[in-house]
Amino acid sequence: MKLSKHMLLMFPILLIVIVLVTGGCGIASKKPVQPNLPPTPSPQDATPAPMAKAPIISIAPMEATNKAITEASKVSGVREASGFVTDKIIYIGLELTENNDNQKSNVIEQNVINQINSMNLGYAVRVTSDIYNVELIKTVSQGITQGRPFSEFNNEVHSITMKLTPKGSSLLNMQLKVFHILK
Repeated sequence: MKLSKHMLLMFPILLIVIVLVTGGCGIASKKPVQPNLPPTPSPQDATPAPMAKAPIISIAPMEATNKAITEASKVSGVREASGFVTDKIIYIGLELTENNDNQKSNVIEQNVINQINSMNLGYAVRVTSDIYNVELIKTVSQGITQGRPFSEFNNEVHSITMKLTPKGSSLLNMQLKVFHILK
């Protein structure tokens, strides 16, 4: 007799569980409501906005890095440039033609940044002529070019990004993902 009372109680509970599992909740299966969007203007009403700059063209990391290094090498005062790209940021190390004071080095670095940005590659650019950082950039780029895994250079890349990332930027906590490293 006791067994039948337990069976009688278990039957409705089992039935409810089966209905919920197979049917799911009605709320979860509903499609999200599309917000009311303003009507799209007709082509007659639209006037094209003047373009101040050429559109940004996002190209492959390898190609972008090659172009950035080539452009950096063309800037007056630069003897050699090397670099790599990670997380849509190209890091460029500059060997300058002569030892310059900080002010002149900063001017050359800014000229390189301006030159690369004018190409609209779709990548942010960080440039340094600091000897220590340039050596780190060269070490990373040469190692990857030789086929060594990027994970071998985590410490170097972390040091580079910490020194070349603007203060207060949220990029300080980013995870590094290397797309390609060159020269």
